[in-house]
Amino acid sequence: MKKSRLIIGNWKSYLGLADGIALAKALVDHHVPQANQIVVICPQFPLLGAISQVLPFHQQTSNGILLGSQDISAWDAGAHTGDVSHSLLSDLGCHYSIIGHSERRQGNQETDAMLKEKLVMAINNGITPIFCVGEPLNVYQSKQTLAFIEAQLTAVFSDFPAIPDQLIIAYEPIWAIGSNIIPRLSEIETVHQHINKALQQLFPVTPSESIRIIYGGSVNADNCKSMIQQPSVDGFLVGRASISELDFLSIIVNSNKEFTS
Repeated sequence: MKKSRLIIGNWKSYLGLADGIALAKALVDHHVPQANQIVVICPQFPLLGAISQVLPFHQQTSNGILLGSQDISAWDAGAHTGDVSHSLLSDLGCHYSIIGHSERRQGNQETDAMLKEKLVMAINNGITPIFCVGEPLNVYQSKQTLAFIEAQLTAVFSDFPAIPDQLIIAYEPIWAIGSNIIPRLSEIETVHQHINKALQQLFPVTPSESIRIIYGGSVNADNCKSMIQQPSVDGFLVGRASISELDFLSIIVNSNKEFTS
């Protein structure tokens, strides 16, 4: 069975209103939808309304450009100042939400318990979670990456009754983000295989095709060519390169390789 490759652009907080709209329009104008490939862009919260108006209705399909958020509130709409609820995200056309990015784990002190609540909120309300895992440099250097990531997964999924449909796990080694350095291809493949194995142990009755594991951390138009050929790499979570029209479109094109899961 074929899995759709996922190319997800995390704009972080780099773009303002005018630049964000201009980039979204350029992507819509120049992106050519491909079979078995899904493209998602995740702007800052204040840009979501404007960007949702840029994405034409005919592209709101599995082969077009879809909208995602960089986070989601752990609570329903209500008295939660500064949070953005799942209902508003859905109203704006967000199909995906990044949860547990290392920059939020570290900078916003997000705990496993908080991330689990966000996962449940997204899953129960039809928003596909992009759950991030990844190790710091000292863990990588001590060769404890697999145990570290397995612990991250177990902490949030250990008592889930069933795996959510279309769960996405993004492996982002913290030391690779923004460094222009990536793990060896064999290391990426080993980690992705281990993530799949850990999830199969947590959810033994879940078919593997419902789980997609993507890589993030200094992805560019050149290194994506070899990474997408790895059997367990189902796509990419792209950071800074996603705010360049040329770079992001190049990654999309260069990741469009035939593969069968």
